[in-house]
Amino acid sequence: LLWAFCATPTSLTENDSVSPACLTEAGVRAIGGPAPSLNASTPDDSCSLFGPDTPPGQVRPRDPDVTGGYFQPIRTRAGSITAFGFERVLCDLPNAPAAVTLQFNQQYVANRNPAPPTIAVTVAGAQADFGDLSVGSHVSFRVSWSAADAESYVVFDTASESVVPARESMRVSWFASNGSFDADRTGRDDNDTTTYTDNGWNAPGNPSVVHLWVVLRDSRGGVSFVSDDLTVK
Repeated sequence: LLWAFCATPTSLTENDSVSPACLTEAGVRAIGGPAPSLNASTPDDSCSLFGPDTPPGQVRPRDPDVTGGYFQPIRTRAGSITAFGFERVLCDLPNAPAAVTLQFNQQYVANRNPAPPTIAVTVAGAQADFGDLSVGSHVSFRVSWSAADAESYVVFDTASESVVPARESMRVSWFASNGSFDADRTGRDDNDTTTYTDNGWNAPGNPSVVHLWVVLRDSRGGVSFVSDDLTVK
């Protein structure tokens, strides 16, 4: 994998998460590689390129997401395949009174990644074994996380110009090397305190070993994952 920070913001006429310029070498800052993973410092100008601190005379400041956050796009390439990830950055509050900014800075808790979730599997309502699943069966998976993983935090409400409490929503993305899921993504809204989500999977019609992995994300960009092998007989 070759890694790079996107260094070109989208224009007001573009409706994409990443500017097409970041597909070119002129539109990014190289981090390094080839390597499966790298450590790098977030660029100092992330909040001006992708946040609310747009320099005077430039395009209007970026809008935060529903959690009040901004994100630095990161590009990775493996041969002809290109993908982007988004690293959350903490920027100053836009147009907030000084007292509100002070309150926000005192109360805000930085996001942390959720712990790796657990997976349970059942078939026809009975607990099943990952290593003993039947060809063509419909399997039910349950992914669970800790109540502490859906963190509480504060956000700046621009309408009232005040700091208000919020809670993270949780989303699970499902992947398998064979078979098919009932849904690609499941999860819980920020007002739902349930700490698990369910999904069904149709096992392939031939004996095989299937690699399963699920990715757990919170709405502020925290991520963890867990994987296992399923033996279909």
